[in-house]
Amino acid sequence: MSSSTSSWSKAESVEQKVAKFEMFINDVLKDSLKQISTALDMINEQIAELEDVRDTVETMSRLACDLPAGKPLKTRVNVGCDFFMQANADVRTFLVCVGLGLLC
Repeated sequence: MSSSTSSWSKAESVEQKVAKFEMFINDVLKDSLKQISTALDMINEQIAELEDVRDTVETMSRLACDLPAGKPLKTRVNVGCDFFMQANADVRTFLVCVGLGLLC
């Protein structure tokens, strides 16, 4: 009789341990995973923006070499709300907003 009671209590303790692990996974690990996933998404967005800036700088550098001296590049500039204006850009110099109103 004591062996059946002890096996029943062992099964109950295993179920309790499984329940504790499930609670730990659901309460702690899933929340941590959600936070890490959000941080990773933000970092990936920043990397994509920096890659766009790098590609633009490389393109402008190539154009500066290909255009005759003193001849501006004719382009269109988005001035807001998808309203474009024709512009003549000097491809030898350009400004990049690095944040907090600082241009380099």
